[in-house]
Amino acid sequence: MKNNIFSKRIPTIFGLLILIGGLIAGILLVSQRQGLTTQAGPTAQPKNVRIANIGSGGYTVSWTSDVPVTGFLKYSDNPTRLTLPAGDTRDQISGTTNQYTTHYVDVTGLTPDKTYYFEIGSGSQTYNDGGRPYQVRTTLQAAAPAEDVISGKIVTAAGAGAGGAMVYAEITGAQTLSTLTNTDGSWRIALSNARNAGGNFVAYDPAVETITVFVQAGTSGTATAITNTATDNPVPEITLGKTHNFATGEVAPIISDLSGGGSTGRFATLSDLSQSPEATFSVKLLNPSTEGESLATQTPEFL
Repeated sequence: MKNNIFSKRIPTIFGLLILIGGLIAGILLVSQRQGLTTQAGPTAQPKNVRIANIGSGGYTVSWTSDVPVTGFLKYSDNPTRLTLPAGDTRDQISGTTNQYTTHYVDVTGLTPDKTYYFEIGSGSQTYNDGGRPYQVRTTLQAAAPAEDVISGKIVTAAGAGAGGAMVYAEITGAQTLSTLTNTDGSWRIALSNARNAGGNFVAYDPAVETITVFVQAGTSGTATAITNTATDNPVPEITLGKTHNFATGEVAPIISDLSGGGSTGRFATLSDLSQSPEATFSVKLLNPSTEGESLATQTPEFL
């Protein structure tokens, strides 16, 4: 009789132990999930990664981070051995290592017409392109055309010079050129270095060519501008948080980030809009076209 009672209690005890163990595991799991939620927020992870200034001897990589951290590249012509370091341009000039939210690295001294691979170092971690290194191919060496410079100044909404902002410029048919502003917000780019996807220098009209400019200042904001080669040295002041059309003299607040998707450099090209200020700086509701109109769709149409 006693043996029967004891044998019946054993499953009950095991059941209680399993129940208690499951309860503890559930509490730990919830705690871990809450911890992950709590940790979500500003990070050192690279954002807005862009490759620019691709030439026969080098290229430029730039990105932003939510918090100030050190930034660098590890690169090589061998994707399995990224051993060569390249630091932020400002650190290369000063000889010291500093922390920024905008990161700008020039890689120089490369071999023409060769593929190079790199990872981004941001803070204490390195990052790649979805599990594999980023890659870029240098162009063939060619005689450079006569220098043609565009320049200007980036300012904050309060009118102060925006130092450490990244400026990207494009003309039709060419890859992105970029530079970093000086401490006073001034900047300068050799537009004559513009090359197409095949690596050839791009011919353009030095008087009427449309230039699109995008400014990325990290946590300080962004700006966009349209100008042309007739008024590009200097370009009128560009204010962070604004969209400028110097062809028409119009300025508007930025309503969205026009930096574009993707990770390797092309931002939204505004040159196709330069002849249409209405499309650039206003929004039209196409459907419904009149107030109170009944529709058979739940999707409005905007221009």
